[in-house]
Amino acid sequence: MAEEFSVNEVVEMAVQIEKNGRDFYSSAAKNTQNETNRETFKYLAEEEKKHIDAFQKVLSQIENYEPSESYTPEYFSYLKILAGEHVFTKSKNAEAIVKSLKNDIDIIDFAIGIEKDSIIFYYEMKGLILGRKIPALDEVIKQEQEHFAKLTNLKLELLKSSGRTN
Repeated sequence: MAEEFSVNEVVEMAVQIEKNGRDFYSSAAKNTQNETNRETFKYLAEEEKKHIDAFQKVLSQIENYEPSESYTPEYFSYLKILAGEHVFTKSKNAEAIVKSLKNDIDIIDFAIGIEKDSIIFYYEMKGLILGRKIPALDEVIKQEQEHFAKLTNLKLELLKSSGRTN
């Protein structure tokens, strides 16, 4: 039988994703020699702190919210799997993750994947609270999309400056 989550628990997963993201980007900033990359990672760590606050606001707006019965236990199982696959929900040490990556391009590739996963997870959250306008969630999704673009552009610049094409 699938485990069922409350909407509040799903939002709490998002808070943990953001906390772990903050730790990852802070560690990446400490471990890079490239000043542009360091500033980008510091910026992203600060953004993750803002997302933590935004999701805590979402929690206050949806307190005791129960989704419609159309959400089956299987849907909540899907969310659990989606969140579980998201490395930022795991207790893995951010420093160890960063140090396991070979260089800044690998760190950026890893971060791009995490931003994509976050966008998918947050869109699913949005569907779960359908019928309730949660501006903070919309704003976090928009910002995650901006982070994805920022990281992609940073990677392209790094590749260009190193003479690589991918």
